[in-house]
Amino acid sequence: LRLGRLAWLARLGVVIEEQVHQRQQALEADGATVLALAAEQRLLALVAVEDQPRPDAAATLASLRRRGLRLALLSGDRRAAVERLGLKLGFRSDELAWELRPEQKLERILNARQAGPVAMVGDGINDAPALAAADLGIAVGTGTQIAQETADLVVLGDRLAGVEQALLIASRTMAKVRQNLVWA
Repeated sequence: LRLGRLAWLARLGVVIEEQVHQRQQALEADGATVLALAAEQRLLALVAVEDQPRPDAAATLASLRRRGLRLALLSGDRRAAVERLGLKLGFRSDELAWELRPEQKLERILNARQAGPVAMVGDGINDAPALAAADLGIAVGTGTQIAQETADLVVLGDRLAGVEQALLIASRTMAKVRQNLVWA
């Protein structure tokens, strides 16, 4: 069995009819990433997957924006899927990047660091290099082991609100440190 993009399977000699390409285009237009399953030279199925935002994502992102943080969405997913997710979460088009390989995410983080400190939130293998390069790498606890090991901070569970809570705790801790220095 082989599972991958239709174009890759076609290069391997899998016979793909025109109606399958039309179905792929329709699914991708709706924001799905489409994979195909083949056995030998025969196409068996199309598999459409679509990321759903975490339930607390929109509220957490809005709260982070109110704190004055600049946000961006860096993804390895296809453009249509990223734009659709970005629209749901309130991102502007210039805050979105799609079809990024791990080294491209890393490059974006390194470029952003030239303007000031950068935090990166991620949960996958492809996020690990960027998590390591960020001033503050934050892994979501339900993510991959390598993301958790690379990050500076792991937010337990799958709630993004944990990111905001961690920043609040850090801010209060630094305020207490400054207060103690003044008293000393």
